[in-house]
Order: sequence, then C-alpha cells, then structure tokens
Amino acid sequence: MKVIIAFCLILFSTLPLQGQGYQDLLMGTHKELVLKGLTCWSEGGDNCIDYITQAYKTAKNSKVHYMGCIEVELGKSYAYLSEFDSAQHYLALAENSLKKMDYSDVRVKDLDAEIQNSKAMNFYYVGKIDSAIVYLKKNIEIIDQIGNKKSSAFAKINLGSIYSSISDFSSSARYYLKAYQELADLKTLDDRRVAVLAGNLAKVYYELEKRDSSIHWAKRAMQLGKQTNNVTAQFFGNYLMGVNLSRTQVDSSLVYLEQAYHFAKQSGRPSYLGMYYIIKGIVLGEMKRYVEAEENLLNGVELLKEQPEDEDYISAIYNLGLIANKSGNYAVSSHYLKEYVLISDSLNVAKNQELIHEFQTKYETKQKENRLAAQELKIQKQQSNLFLAILGGSLLASILGGIYLYNRKSHSLKLKQLQQEKENAILNAFIRGEERERNRISHDLHDGVAAMIGAAKMTLESIPHLSEDKQMEQLSKVKSILENTHADVRHIAHNLLPTVLEKEGLIKATEQFASEVNETGLVRILVKDKGSNAHEISSQFQLMLFRIIQELVNNIIKHSQAQNAMITFGRNKKGLMIEVVDDGIGYNGDINTGNQGLYGISQRLKSIGGDFKIISKREKGTQAMVEVQVP
Repeated sequence: MKVIIAFCLILFSTLPLQGQGYQDLLMGTHKELVLKGLTCWSEGGDNCIDYITQAYKTAKNSKVHYMGCIEVELGKSYAYLSEFDSAQHYLALAENSLKKMDYSDVRVKDLDAEIQNSKAMNFYYVGKIDSAIVYLKKNIEIIDQIGNKKSSAFAKINLGSIYSSISDFSSSARYYLKAYQELADLKTLDDRRVAVLAGNLAKVYYELEKRDSSIHWAKRAMQLGKQTNNVTAQFFGNYLMGVNLSRTQVDSSLVYLEQAYHFAKQSGRPSYLGMYYIIKGIVLGEMKRYVEAEENLLNGVELLKEQPEDEDYISAIYNLGLIANKSGNYAVSSHYLKEYVLISDSLNVAKNQELIHEFQTKYETKQKENRLAAQELKIQKQQSNLFLAILGGSLLASILGGIYLYNRKSHSLKLKQLQQEKENAILNAFIRGEERERNRISHDLHDGVAAMIGAAKMTLESIPHLSEDKQMEQLSKVKSILENTHADVRHIAHNLLPTVLEKEGLIKATEQFASEVNETGLVRILVKDKGSNAHEISSQFQLMLFRIIQELVNNIIKHSQAQNAMITFGRNKKGLMIEVVDDGIGYNGDINTGNQGLYGISQRLKSIGGDFKIISKREKGTQAMVEVQVP
C-alpha cells in the first residue's frame, strides 16, 4: 500500500531579506503610517491596509521619490487579503517606480529584491508556478549582488519548496542542499528554520526513494529540532523515521510514530495529528491489523475533513477504502472510495472507478446473498408446511407446483444472469474506450511532440558543423519546430483540461466549446444560463459536467443529423439541471442498450447521487436531462 506524504513547508512569510533596508528610504508621516500598518498585520489586526492606503494617497499627491516602497507594501497587503489581482497591480507600479530611483543605493536594490519576492509569492498563490520560479530566481540573483548570504539561503529554501510542490523533487533537493550548506558555512544552524529545512530534505529524499538519505535528514531534523526547541521539526523528523522504517522495521516505526504523536499534540495542530493517524493506520494495515488500522484512518479523516482537497485527506480516504474492504466492511469501503473518486477528478479516473465498482458489487452481492438465503429458507418452510397439509391426496399437485416454482425461479435467475452479462459487456466496452483515449494522447505525444523535439535535437546537433549562414537558417528551423511543438502541447492540454474551465467556470467553458463546434458547421449550438449559479459548485463537479456535455454533443454530431441544438443550465428542487436538446432524427432505445457513452454518463452520475434521463423518438429529436445535487 503506497504511502503518500503531502507536506512541504513554504517559508515565504518568514523569509528574511536585508533587514527590510528599503524601508529606511521612507520619511515622515508616510514612514509612520507604513510601520503602523505592518505592526497591525503582525499583531493580527483588522483593516491594517487602511494605514498603508492612506500613506499611498498622500505620497502620490506629494510625488515623493520613495513611492515604490509604499507601493510594494500595498501590494503585499492585498496579497495577505487574497486579492491577488490588486496585489499584482501595485507590485507592477512599484517596479515602474523603481526605474526612477538610484539603483546604486543598496536600499533600492533591497526594494527590487522585495518586489521580485512578492511577485513570486503572488504567482505561487494563484497557481502560476513557472512564473513564481522565474521571479524567485531573480530575487536570489539580486540578493547575491547585495551580498546577503543568509537571505539568499532562505530564498533558496523557498525555491526548493516550490519545486517540491510540483513534485520536481530532484530540483527541490538541489536547492535545499545549497541552502543548508550556505547556512552551515555561516554557522547559523541554531536558527529554528534550519531544523525545518532538514525535515524538508528528509521528505524529498523519501519521494526520490533514497531511504538512507531520508533517514539521515530525518535524524538531523530531530537533533536540530531538539536543540532549537522546534516542535514542528521534531514532529516531521519522527514522522519520517516512522514512514521510512514502516516496511522493514515495523516495531521501530511504531515507536517513532508515537513520538511524532507526542509532538503533534504539543504543536496543537490538527493537521499533524491527522497525518499521524493516517500513517499509523497504513502501517497497521500492512500488519493486517485491519480493525485498528480502520480506527486510526477514521480519526485522521475526521481531523482533516475541513480540507477535503488536501492530499493527506485524499490519502486517508483512499487507504481507508482499501483497508475497510480487506476487513469486509464493504459499506465503509464503498462510501470512502466514492468520495475519493469524486475528489480525484470525476470522468478521468476510470481505473479508480473500476475499483469502486468492484467493492460496491461485493457489498451489494453480499446483501443479495443474505436476502436470497433468507428467502430460500422462508420458501423451504412454506413448502414443508404445504407438503404436510396436503400430503394425503395432493401429492400430484405438490409435484406439479414444485416443478412450476423451479422453472419460474430458473427462468428468473437466467434473466438476471443475462442482464449482468450485458451490463458487464457495456462496462468493459466503456473501459476500452477510456484506454483508447489514453492511447490517443500517448500517440499524439509520441508521433507529434516527441518527433518534433527529436527533429529539433538533430538540427541543433548539426549546427556546429555548418557555416554561419547555414547556422542561422538551421536555428530558424529549430524555432519553427519548437513553436509548432508548443502549439501541439497546448492543444493536448486544452483537450485534457480547458483553460477557460479552470479560470472562468463551466458556463464559459461550454460557450467556448459550443463556439468551436459552431465553427465546424456540423451543427449550430446555443447555450443559455437560467440562473444556475454553476460557477459556485466545486471544480471537480464542473469538470465532470463539462465532460458529460462534451459526450452528449459528440453523440449529436455522430448520430442525430441535427441542424440545431440547445444547452440550457438551470436550477430545480433537486439542484443543478442541464438540458441538451437537438432537432435531429432521434432513435429508439435507452441508455442501457448499445451506447457505452450514455451508459458511462448514467453510471458516473448514479455514483454521486445524480440522475440522467434521455427522451428520443424517431424524427422528433432527442432531449437529455442531467440533474445533480450540488454539494
């Protein structure tokens, strides 16, 4: 059973730059107002931004030379309030003001470093990781120019944490090690944050499957955490020792985990306790102590339930589903694996849906077997009583009745068997369809992207052997190849998760999809929103519904011969309603016969309590209705 460790400690909020030297440029009332605002933030006050806004307004009228210092603080304040667009606006103003300042002044360079750091933080929190990395590297470059080695080391810790958050653990380990070595050279290992850095190194080496290195850094985290009285570092050191030893030295693993539990309680953080219960549950599950394992995982789920999208929570419900199945608790297994499938991303988790289907079938089969056994016992008693009552003179009627009951039961069982075989055939066809889609994406990457990258590589390898004119010509070819490759990758990524869906929601994504279909001339689609508030539902639900709409539109294009279609979003008593109507030729049948796409839609909606209906008649078009309870 795979252990998922989902933590990475970003240190933006505690990053020490140059003693905030750029604030020395502030003067008079402006400096007083800015410092009041910063003090207010540090003390957890409300409306702290008002002080800095007042400083900004009066300074703007006075046209002071240190305007960028106020603008960067205003940008950071908006970022604290999660108003990232406003934050980015004021950081851009600060960068523009910086151009008018004397860059030979070290305080101005310090301001530049803070702008780059703040922009990196802003991009990180809005999910633009590539941009965050670019600006954080600029921040490190400026700090190195100033010569503040300690600040440079802590900036490298931030960069390592960002790489870890996108699972680039090799780059993460590289920057973490640089930071640790620089801090060791500065003889600052007594800094509490260095102990946490050791814990982060233990984590990334675990992910890189370098167990010896992970154990080394986990022990270092425990040692430094004890020296600096850092509870967080001691928790993660013991926690990672428990994880690393869980396969080979189970008893020692449980000892370290109990120590981690002690520090988790001391920290007062429910998330740490949740992580402890999860890993202990997984370890007990490996030991086949399923009842204890299930109990610990349930504790972990309860502690982390307020953060259902957190990887620790997802790990907990996934492992809880598997362990509950092994212990025969199929109801609990089915419940948590359903939740896991929904959170993990509705229509793109065919493998996990097979698993949940298997466990759900076991649960339902066990219930049916119990009911069948009770029914058979009841029938046997009835037959016995009937036989005793009519024994004298009714033997022939009893025999004929028994034959009739046997034939009826045999016929019923045969019909059920045929129905099950039909459903299995449709489900298998659907799974094969999902596999074909995966193969299509693989071929797109192999035949298109990989081939073009290979062509670019061979072209680049030939350049050193060519004349200068030919070199420029070959470089132009490489540029063209890479531009085409970039377009292909964007196209593939768009098919997997449309950007407009992620940024603007289901309605806008559907409108763009309809516009793209309309451009082909195959069918004209109109999209209407009648107060559905679809943008308020979770991103997982929106992605599921978007894929369903795509499937329904594809059916219209392939089968209906329709000229027009309409997609309507609305609300009813059950929740969100989506209606897809066309004026095509229609067809006879239902969602359980002959169309694995419609069957797949029905099964997925059924797994989350939704409903799917389709009404179609020859020459009278088709009406598809999707209803789902909004969480």
